[in-house]
Amino acid sequence: NRLLRGLEAIIVVVAALYFGRPLLVPLALALLLTFLLTPAVSALEHRGLHRLASVGLVVALIFSGSAIIAWRTVEQLSDLVVQLPDYRANLHNKIQSFEHSDSRTLRALERAIAEVGDEFRKTNKKAHHAAEVAESTDAPEEPAAPLAVRVVPEPVNPLAALQVTFGALAAPLAQAGLVTVLVIFMLCAREDVRNRCVRLAGTGRVTLTTRTLDEMSTRISRYLLFNALVNGGFGIVIGLGLFALGVKYAMLWGFLAAVLRFVPYLGAVVASILPIGMAIIQFPTWTQPLLVATMFIVVELITNNVIEPLTYGKSGGVSTVALLVATIFWSWVWGPVGLVLSVPLTVMLAVLGKYVRPLEPLWILLGDHPPLPPDVQLYQRLLAGDSEEAAEVVEEFARTHTPLEICDQLLVPMLAMAKRDRGRGEMGEPLQSAVWATTQQLLDEYGEPPTSGDDDVEVNEERKVRVVGVPAADHGDELAIEMLRRAAPPIVDFQVVPLVTLASELIEILIDAPAQAVCIAALGPGGVGQTRYLCKRIRQHFPEVRIIVCRCGYQGEVAKMAASLQARGASQVTTSLHEVVDVLQRTQPLVATAAVAR
Repeated sequence: NRLLRGLEAIIVVVAALYFGRPLLVPLALALLLTFLLTPAVSALEHRGLHRLASVGLVVALIFSGSAIIAWRTVEQLSDLVVQLPDYRANLHNKIQSFEHSDSRTLRALERAIAEVGDEFRKTNKKAHHAAEVAESTDAPEEPAAPLAVRVVPEPVNPLAALQVTFGALAAPLAQAGLVTVLVIFMLCAREDVRNRCVRLAGTGRVTLTTRTLDEMSTRISRYLLFNALVNGGFGIVIGLGLFALGVKYAMLWGFLAAVLRFVPYLGAVVASILPIGMAIIQFPTWTQPLLVATMFIVVELITNNVIEPLTYGKSGGVSTVALLVATIFWSWVWGPVGLVLSVPLTVMLAVLGKYVRPLEPLWILLGDHPPLPPDVQLYQRLLAGDSEEAAEVVEEFARTHTPLEICDQLLVPMLAMAKRDRGRGEMGEPLQSAVWATTQQLLDEYGEPPTSGDDDVEVNEERKVRVVGVPAADHGDELAIEMLRRAAPPIVDFQVVPLVTLASELIEILIDAPAQAVCIAALGPGGVGQTRYLCKRIRQHFPEVRIIVCRCGYQGEVAKMAASLQARGASQVTTSLHEVVDVLQRTQPLVATAAVAR
């Protein structure tokens, strides 16, 4: 039922987006332009200018600048159309150079095309001959000669032509006017719009709503502002480069490059086609077209791989694959406008999924955060038998974490998950043994603490703290004890008893060599009975010894579990290796024989 309700909601939302385009597209454009222009309006207000004057000045500058650029663009396009016949000779010479080329590849391609054309002509002749034979056998009457028909166009009415022109421009102009009015009112009453959104979400969730709106506004404003600056700089560099190469209408091509680059992934490629074509028809040789193509490639690579990551990132907090899929989706729903707005709209959905619990799948699918925690990713790779990628996960984690953190935050949780799945019957004994073996290898490689000059200083045996490590139930607990032994401070003499050691044998070991502390490791949900029994037996024979129980990976009620173990003799119950190491560092060395056998 939950899945069906989710599918129904998706269908309803997609249908609303598709059929509500006349209303939603201007609203989305106005909202994103509001995000873009809000920093400029706020800056003018902070300088003492009234809000209405600030909004009017910013909107007037933006739209007047856009109108001037559009007018100049149309002017250069008109001039280009007029000048195109003058470049016919250059284009004809380039075509002739292909025809007279001695390239074997071109010759082979021409022969292949000619052979295919001959086959088509032969097939058409056979079909035509068969049709003539069939017509002759039927001997139909000869049809009458066709009458000549001539279409006489009606005289052009200037008023009708003007009406058609304005009819074609009416819809875009009306939409632009609606967007402009919405932007002005949203900029003037942006606090009122924000407060209504908070009220709509509910006054009981003011903190969550405020965080959502703030992050959404920050991300989108930052993305739009820096994207506009980067794309504008891209267009300026392209325009100057084309001017330096002598390509005509360089300003036009630079403007189109800046505008088209707002389209994700394909914008720069589409923007390069027109100036390359202009260079082909303008210059008699191929040098300038190759230089133009090289310039586009170099500038795009620098912009895409250096400038964008340093300024705002290429995706605005959205994963690359999700952004590509979202681009296809918004292009299908809203056409070219959706293609331009795909990144801001996807960022908005990702932020909503981050803070709104019912929309959390959107954050998982769209966000650029790691989809799995490192310990879960490591465990999943071990289950898949991919030891190489598992080692890569640990190596990546080790770049920013200490060996103790690697054991405590990566290896131990992974072992606890393996024990949990083993208890549920989801993992067989061979697979669990393989997980243990791989963990031992990773521990040998990444779990050894770095050596320093202080480690070479010998500690007086009388001042050492003797600790006995006891695995409670299985090899996973034994691995945890080995991690503690490696992480123990130099003042600690950490002795590990084998897993097969019986409780009576452990008592004899403690009698022969008294210890200040006994550390029992029981990972995950297992080993409860063994841990209780060991605590009880040790406490009966050694009332003064400190018993530390490490229950890493335990997911139940920690307080209830700790009270149960302390009732059976445990001195302290921890849930991480780091806590155990802290306890060992605070343990005082043995001054006199503290253990009294009973």
